[in-house]
Amino acid sequence: MYFHLKRGQPVFPSKLRYTLHELEVRIDGVLDLSSLDDLGKLGLDVSRFGQLSHQDRKGEHPRCQEIAEVANFLGSPEPGDIAGVLVPNSRWDCSNLVVFCGHARPAAVEEVQNHGIVDWRKWEQTQARPPA
Repeated sequence: MYFHLKRGQPVFPSKLRYTLHELEVRIDGVLDLSSLDDLGKLGLDVSRFGQLSHQDRKGEHPRCQEIAEVANFLGSPEPGDIAGVLVPNSRWDCSNLVVFCGHARPAAVEEVQNHGIVDWRKWEQTQARPPA
């Protein structure tokens, strides 16, 4: 969210509030696409992955969304079927877990802690890695 607010807004919106929740997720079927090589084999141009500006996002986002749509289509709530994908983060050196809510049972996601409202000024001032 920090990335999008920073790129898409000249100033942070004053009335919007975001709350950070720490979650524990338990799902059987995770399709691991965290390797750029694997995404390249699926037709994603990885040569500039994560380097495109928000305005140029159409260069990589549509293919990423198509891959996710296929994974979602192939999944189901049945144990062992695809209920989410693990993908590389385009901005940070980590992976993102994308959970297909229609395939994950309600008990699969549990709130560990509510960290409260995010103070974006704190992240701006420290230039620390923002919350995911």
